[in-house]
Amino acid sequence: MIRVRISTRAANYLRSEREYLSKFSEGAAAQFALHLRAARRTLSEYPEAGVQTTPSSEIRSLVFLQYVLEYERHGDEVVILLVRHGRQQRTVLTEDEEDFSSDV
Repeated sequence: MIRVRISTRAANYLRSEREYLSKFSEGAAAQFALHLRAARRTLSEYPEAGVQTTPSSEIRSLVFLQYVLEYERHGDEVVILLVRHGRQQRTVLTEDEEDFSSDV
């Protein structure tokens, strides 16, 4: 299995989304966390599971619930770069976003 890391930007979004959901429903927040773990497990087992965002990019996207994970494979690991709600506009990632965390 391949290691899955989460960028600081993605971790911050996930943390704030869980907090938001828990204000309205602890069950929804728990389901969110459960589905996120399943998405990470999928990427660990099948790192090419998502689709390429553009033909010239190595960034891939994987949908879980109504969220989109954008990630890249770097050798023997997958790095989740960005998480967004499916209704949010895609953000262009820049090279300076190389700060990673895995404590989500």
